[in-house]
Amino acid sequence: MLRRIVFGIVLLAALSAGALALLPVLVPAETVRAQVAAQIQSRTGWRVAFDGPVTLAVFPNIALTAERLRVESAPDAHDALAADIERAAFGLALAPLLSGDVRLTEIVLERPVVRVVRGVGPAPDDGSDAAQPQRGALAGVSVDRLVVTDGLLVLRGAGGETRFDDLAVTLSMPDPTRETEIEAAGRLDGRALSLSARLDAPAALLSGAEAAFALTLTAPDLL
Repeated sequence: MLRRIVFGIVLLAALSAGALALLPVLVPAETVRAQVAAQIQSRTGWRVAFDGPVTLAVFPNIALTAERLRVESAPDAHDALAADIERAAFGLALAPLLSGDVRLTEIVLERPVVRVVRGVGPAPDDGSDAAQPQRGALAGVSVDRLVVTDGLLVLRGAGGETRFDDLAVTLSMPDPTRETEIEAAGRLDGRALSLSARLDAPAALLSGAEAAFALTLTAPDLL
């Protein structure tokens, strides 16, 4: 009896591994790429272009990996965003993928260069009809884990330019209506900075409501 149970477990494991190995054949990487780009644009309004090769990996985790990505905000965005990402990995849930759907579980961005120019486009009133769809979309954004390594963030506005170099970020937001945690470290205009934050409900803030948060900031060269 024990031998049969062990044999059944081994057989089940072998079949599962075989099914995973066939996943890139059953679900082409280009199909997943298109769905990832469409999902990001529908949720954030940002357009994503994949300039390099994409592959669908199944070991050690199911993920779409891509090289040389470009991200841009909508042409009429109040704040213009442009990002060049050297490499990205998008973790995928297995069950939705088998049914032809994409659910992102993790996003890892390596060496992104992000530039934001403030106030270049029209700013709709908080209660205007133009503001509501964007807020609703952002309030629906969720990801189990977002990781940024060796990033650069440049903010430009009427007050000048601010640079965040050597940026490392870990964000956990599986549900925007619940607690979100973020850890970040880097150099602000050449000075070391790190922070740890916990926010009760990001979706509440986007809707104009109050939300409790806790913030720990370490910046020995700034404070």
